[in-house]
Amino acid sequence: MACSFAFHEVKLWELEPEVIKLPQMATLLPLLPLTKNGQNRETVQRMMYEIMQEYKGEVVWFALRVAEWVLTSKEDQQWLQARTRTSNKHSNYSMAKEEGRVE
Repeated sequence: MACSFAFHEVKLWELEPEVIKLPQMATLLPLLPLTKNGQNRETVQRMMYEIMQEYKGEVVWFALRVAEWVLTSKEDQQWLQARTRTSNKHSNYSMAKEEGRVE
């Protein structure tokens, strides 16, 4: 039996960051820094806020890896390391709370 699926080509580098925030594009949120004019801390900050509201764990990790790839200055890398520590604390606390280990 043959498998088929429909897909749309998305050229992230041609899209403004606001387009990715549309509900039908929400699954592309971790790729927000790859959008046109998305290579900055403000965009990454917005992305992380949105992701941490909806997702956890691996999605947060993936989003931070994409941001590391895009923001390459020493200052940006230090800023991202601080964000990684913050998101890890948030993620670990959320998982512990769901498992009933924390109230």
